[in-house]
Amino acid sequence: MAAGAFHSLALAADGGVWSWGDNGSGQLGIGAATAFTHVPTRVSSSTGAALGSVASIAAGDQHSLAVRSDGTLLAWGLNSFGQLGDGTATKRANPVQVIDAAGNAFDNVVQAAGGQGLSFALRGDGTVWVWGFYASFFGPALRPTQILLSSGAALDGVTRIAAGRGALLAIRSDGSLWAWGFHGNGSNTQTTVAVPIETAPGTALTGIVSAAIGYSNGAAVATDGRVFTWGSAYLGRTASLSAGVWAGPVTDAGGTELRGFAGAAVGFAYTVLLGTDGSLLAFGSNANGQLGVGSVNSFESWPLPVKSSGGAAFGGARRLSLSQEHALLVLTDGSVWGWGRNANVQLARAPAPPLTYFYPNPIPITL
Repeated sequence: MAAGAFHSLALAADGGVWSWGDNGSGQLGIGAATAFTHVPTRVSSSTGAALGSVASIAAGDQHSLAVRSDGTLLAWGLNSFGQLGDGTATKRANPVQVIDAAGNAFDNVVQAAGGQGLSFALRGDGTVWVWGFYASFFGPALRPTQILLSSGAALDGVTRIAAGRGALLAIRSDGSLWAWGFHGNGSNTQTTVAVPIETAPGTALTGIVSAAIGYSNGAAVATDGRVFTWGSAYLGRTASLSAGVWAGPVTDAGGTELRGFAGAAVGFAYTVLLGTDGSLLAFGSNANGQLGVGSVNSFESWPLPVKSSGGAAFGGARRLSLSQEHALLVLTDGSVWGWGRNANVQLARAPAPPLTYFYPNPIPITL
């Protein structure tokens, strides 16, 4: 699954894609740019044929991406900055082909990621490509452009990518973590070349196996099960916020480093951690119940367990995706759950009065 700003996507076992939530820019891919739908609907082509043979999906703020099993890439939704990569700035309510500079299908894609008005792709050769709004600062924006290092060489050897509002994180085969874009490395600056995430000046963060980035903060999971965070606020650690530009380990309120994590996801100033045992811990902004801890309040400074409506710790988690203020989760049994904001029916709950605007505990989503 993948969470956009106010829409949601799910990839079915048969290679089909389902979508629900806000659709004002056609980001659901169902053939029309309507207000929203709370009913999960299968994404289709312009001829009405169901989209299939999809290997992975990603969501930007108001657009969607799908990597097909043949390595080509499709996109749909808002396209004001060329984030669909089809060479135009026209929004699309059905999937269109991302193309290269020669007008051919952009291929050999193994992973895609979306942000606010921009898209990224990781190719099989370990290089990373960008198009859309922020790409325009250093090159063509309407079609994929390669991300470079400060030396002018290509950012390569990349095994995994993650995207936030205007930034990219890239894990290289040596376990180092690199950032590109706006706020990617925790500073209030824009980097037009990839730079390493550091724990102190000149000391690169290493041993990273997964990473995530939101709107102004990021998180990375290390081989020893610790999670490192950086950015503007709600870092879940005792280090002062003034040190947020440097990555540091998540701790409890007493300063003890927490371990035993397999993954992390980051939304708009909030973070959810996935334990190796399938448990979930969350911290940060919680105005719409997006932490899933059973309460709605301004924020939680320290990690708390995500809970079921009965108050028990919620477990069995396998995969997680966060957006501005809602979360999507796949359990080990294949079921899909969500929590947080529902004002745009992104949790697949009906808009008929009385519309529930937020759910502070996980609820099931039926495809």
